[in-house]
Amino acid sequence: MVNNRRKNIKTFFVVFVGMSQIISSFFYIPETHAADYTLTQNYFRFYANNDAVKPTDPWPAGAMDLGENTGITASDLPPANMEQLKLRMSILVGSSTLPTSTEAFKLQYGVVSSTCAGVTNWSDTGGTASSTIWRGFNGTPSDGAQLSGNPPTAGDLVLSVSDRAGSYEEENPTISNPFQVGVGEDVEYDWILQDNGAVPATTYCFRMVKSDGTALDTYTFYPSVTTSGYRPETRNWRWYDDETNETPTTALAVENGTPSQVDNANVVKLRVTVAETANVAGSNVKFKIQYSQYSDFSQGVLNAVELSSCTLYAGWCYGNGVDADNDTIITRVLTDSTTSGRHNESGVSASTFNPAATTTTEFEFTLKRAGAPTNTTFFFRLFDTGSNLSVPKNASNVFPSLSTASGTLTFTVGGLSSGTNTAGIVTDVTTTATTVPFGSVVSSSPVEAAQRLTVTTNATIGYVVRMYQTQLLLSDTSRTVPTVGGTNASPLAWSIPTGQSGAYGYHTTDATLGSGTATRFAANDTYAQLDSTAREIAYSSIPVNNESTDIVFKIELTSTQFAGTYNNTLAYIITPIF
Repeated sequence: MVNNRRKNIKTFFVVFVGMSQIISSFFYIPETHAADYTLTQNYFRFYANNDAVKPTDPWPAGAMDLGENTGITASDLPPANMEQLKLRMSILVGSSTLPTSTEAFKLQYGVVSSTCAGVTNWSDTGGTASSTIWRGFNGTPSDGAQLSGNPPTAGDLVLSVSDRAGSYEEENPTISNPFQVGVGEDVEYDWILQDNGAVPATTYCFRMVKSDGTALDTYTFYPSVTTSGYRPETRNWRWYDDETNETPTTALAVENGTPSQVDNANVVKLRVTVAETANVAGSNVKFKIQYSQYSDFSQGVLNAVELSSCTLYAGWCYGNGVDADNDTIITRVLTDSTTSGRHNESGVSASTFNPAATTTTEFEFTLKRAGAPTNTTFFFRLFDTGSNLSVPKNASNVFPSLSTASGTLTFTVGGLSSGTNTAGIVTDVTTTATTVPFGSVVSSSPVEAAQRLTVTTNATIGYVVRMYQTQLLLSDTSRTVPTVGGTNASPLAWSIPTGQSGAYGYHTTDATLGSGTATRFAANDTYAQLDSTAREIAYSSIPVNNESTDIVFKIELTSTQFAGTYNNTLAYIITPIF
C-alpha cells in the first residue's frame, strides 16, 4: 500500500504598526496522500494441473468436481507426494482503486489449527527447485504470464466473482498487478503447486500476502488441502470355490471374469490386488467388503455381514474357510501382485498389517451367499476401515463381480398306496398323481387317502403351496357332500357337523406354515374344509431339496347321504419366493 503523507505547512509574515496588526502574506500548502485501498482474500477453486495457463478440470481429475471455496479433503483423492495441482484465487479490492503495477503477492501455507484463521505459523511456498514441502512447479507456460487482457476475454477467468486478470505464477512473488482494479472488483491469480514431501494425512491452509509478507486486510475464504495418506486402489481379482484350501485352485472364472450360477449358501474366496498409489506406507490396514447391484455403487451399498450375525437372508456374509482371519497369505495367485497381504473372514477385526508404499498387495476375502437374490449380478468393493473411505478401482479395471444362480423349481405330486402310514393314519386306498379315488364309501366307515407333494427349489425365501377345489363333491344328480366344520385358518378334530349327511376334508403334514397360526396343523387330528379359495398347505422359508409334504383326504358319510357317484377337481399352486 502506498501511503505518502506530507505535514500541513503554514507560513505567516506579520507586520505590526502601532496597535494595529496587518497580515501582509499568508501561504497554505494542504495535506496530500495516496488513496487507502483494502485487499481481501476472496474466492478460490482447486484444479488438476493441465500444464496450461487456464485450468479446465476442477479437482480431482475426472468426472467428480469440487466446487468453489471447497477444500480438498481425504475423500477427494488428495494429492500424493510429488503430485501437482492448480489453485485459482481472487483478491477483492475495496475503499479505493488499486492502480496498475502497485502490488505483488506471495503465497504461504500453514498446518491447520482448529480453523485456517487460527494458523499462527505461516511459511512461504518454495521456489520450483527448493526443498520446501509446498513449492511451485515449472510448467510449460511462462511464469508471470497474464491470465487475460483488460478487459478479460470471456472464459479466461474461471472464478465466478472475478473481474480483472492477474497472473499465472510458478513461484513467489507474483508480478505486480498488471491492470488497475476498481473498488468492488476481484482480481484473479493462478498458482501451480507441488506436494514436495508434505506430511501425509495433514491439512494445510493457504493464504496470499503482500510481497513484503504483510497480511491482507481481510480473509474471507482460505484454500485448504488434506494431503494423501496411504492410498489404495483395487486392480486384478479372481473368484475361487475351494474355501477349504489355503491357496485356492478351483477358479470360478478367469482373472477379472464374472462367474455365474453361484448357489445359495455357497462359500467362495475372492482374491484381489490393492496397489498403493500415493507413495505412503499403510499402518494397521484393514479392509471390509461392501456390495451393491450397481456397478458404480451409486445406491444400495451394503456391508458383508459378520459370521456371528449371518442369517438365512443376510445377503452376503463373511465365510468360514480353512484360514484364520488376518493370517498372512502363503501363496499369491494373481498376476500383478508383488506382496502377500492377509486372509479376511471379518470386516471389523483389528489388523497389524503395514503395507509398504507403492506396492501391489494381494488380499483374500472369504464370503458366503446367504439368501442374496437369484439370477442377479453383484459388485464388490473394499472399504478402508482406518480412513473410513471406500477403495476406488484403477481406471482400467472393474470392481469384482459375480452372478447368482438362476431360479430353479421342481414340484411333483405323487400318489401313495393303501396301507401307508402318515399323519397318524393308515391310508385305505391307493392314490395317483392325478386321482384320489375313495371308492365305495359305506355309512359310518371313514375312508382316508393321501398324496405326497415334493419340492426342490433354490428360491431365496423358499416357497408356498396352496390348494383349492372347483366345486363341492357333486353327484350326477346334483347332490353334494357337505364339508367338515374346520377351516384352513382354524382346523378342527375330525367329526361330522350336527345335522349333516356326511363330511369330507383334508389335513397337511406341514407343521409350520407361513401365514396365520403357523402350527395350526401340527396335531395329526386337525382337518379343514376345501373351498374355492386357494389356501396354504405347505411352506418353506429357505431353499429346499426334495422336501415332502403329505396331504391327507378323509370322507365319512351317514345313511342320510344320497347314493351316487361324486367328484370334484382339486388344484395345487406352488409359488417360489426368490
